[in-house]
Order: sequence, then C-alpha cells, then structure tokens
Amino acid sequence: MPIQPNPRPWQVLAADLALLVVAAVWGAGYPVSALAIRSITPLWLLGIRFAIAGTAMVVLFRRHLRGFDWRGAIPVYALSLVMALSYLLHIYALTLSTAAKQSFIAGTSVAMVPFVSAAFHRCWPSRVALAGSLVTSLGLSVLAFTPGMAFNGGDVLSLLMAVTIALHVVLCAACIRKHDALAVATIQILCGGMVFLLGAVLLEPLPDFRFTPGLWRSILFLALLATVFPFGVQCVALRYTHEVHAGILLALESPFGYGVAILMGQERLRGQGLVAGAILLAGVLLAESELWRGPSRERTEPEEAEEAAEEAG
Repeated sequence: MPIQPNPRPWQVLAADLALLVVAAVWGAGYPVSALAIRSITPLWLLGIRFAIAGTAMVVLFRRHLRGFDWRGAIPVYALSLVMALSYLLHIYALTLSTAAKQSFIAGTSVAMVPFVSAAFHRCWPSRVALAGSLVTSLGLSVLAFTPGMAFNGGDVLSLLMAVTIALHVVLCAACIRKHDALAVATIQILCGGMVFLLGAVLLEPLPDFRFTPGLWRSILFLALLATVFPFGVQCVALRYTHEVHAGILLALESPFGYGVAILMGQERLRGQGLVAGAILLAGVLLAESELWRGPSRERTEPEEAEEAAEEAG
C-alpha cells in the first residue's frame, strides 16, 4: 500500500474529510477519558484500551501484517514509542487539568507540524498550507483564551503532548511511504498496548475489574471508536494528503473536544466560541483551497528520488 505520488484533488479531499471525522472522534475522547480516570488508574485505562484495540486490529487487518518486514521496521517501532509517549502525557495531564483545556493546548500542534515537517524533509510546505496552519492556530488561541487563566503542571504536560502529536503526524507520513499503512496502524497499537500494560503491572495496583457498565462503555468507546477507527483512517489518509493538511484538520479535535465537554456538563459555552469557530473554518478552507490552485501534494526532493528509484527498479 505505497503512498500515492500524484493523488487527484478528489482523493485529497476525501482523505481530508476522513481526517475531519477522526478529529471529531479524538476530540470526543478527551472528556470521555477525563470521565474514565475517575474510576480507574491511568496506565490500566490505557493498557486495557489498547489491548482491546490491538486485538480488534489484528483480527481486522491480519492480511496486511502478512509479509511485513519486521526486522526493517525500526522507524515504525520509533513511531509507536512516540505515540505511546503522547498518550502517557495525555492521560497524566488529565489528572491535573481539564479536558477542554487540554484539547486547546494539544491543538497547538497545528503550528508545530510545518516546522517539524520542514526539519524532517529539508523542504518547506507551500505558503498556502503555512497560512492555513497559522490561521487555524489563531482560531484555537481565541477559543482557548480566558482572562486571568493560569497554567499548571497538567498544562505543561499537554504542551509536551502537542509536540509529540506534531512529531507523530510527520513520522507516520514517513513510515507509510515504506510500509503498508494498516500494518503501521496495527503495530503502533500493539506496541503501545505492551508498553502501557507493562507500566501498569509495574507501577499501579491491580484493579478488581468489577467495572461499572458506564466505565465499560467509556473503555469500549476509547478502544474501538477512538483508537481502531482513527488510527486506521489516519494512516490510510496520509497516503493522499500532506502532513501539514493533516495537522490542520486533526487540530480541530480541540473545538470538537470542547463541544463534547459542554454536552457532558464538564465545561460551559463561552461567547468567543462562535468567533473562534469562524476563524478555524477560515483556516481549514484556506488550506483546502490549495487543492484547486495546482498540484495537490508537494513532493520533497527525497520523496521524488525514492519514487524514481522504485520506478527504475
């Protein structure tokens, strides 16, 4: 399942719409996780979540794991560790901060992705994509601003999580140039699950597993809808769209998370939400306008060299 060298505009648009759905699901995961950790310790929550998700992904995508080059997949294992670190920061930050606040801070990854991408590929994204990223960042800033708000240790962890999110998007795009996208998604979840379960066994007391129906619903939502579905979709979508586009769309998990937190009674609706929403929409539309201005995905020199070598071979 190699990356598409010159995807058509409708393919890029379909990939971007899929990432928008992923952002909505991941956004809903913030308040659901915040609710779940009131009843179970963080590492056991992550371990059980990823164990269920990993089992489901092996069943669903076992065909994609056949013939996978396990020995030559060191970048995929590195990607898995970045993902695991991101979730560790996410769950521990929630014990110190609020779901809405974390979703806003995590959204700052949208401003980091272009710089991480530029450092990784030694090539800047297009000016349209950069502008879309900056406008989206402005919208998130407006949405997050509260007079006199103070930052705590949980917010620092959330900021570090934003860095890992940006790094994860860029590394994921790089990994699927070499490996099957759904195999990459599955291996991430399996490796993450092993890290979380090992940490839970070593560092946290064993739960009695007599979970309430509400906790099981939260765990199953996080495992199936907020892990299996988005990781599979993200890895496939990155075959068609640039990682900067992906970073912009995935940053919309912040307003989605804020909205779900309001519906769950964890936050109150604030007046600047409409203004911020309009700015966010402008940023997304600006980035998407690139589809109709010319080539839908800019190729870096290393990518072009790899594709030429593959064609020659």
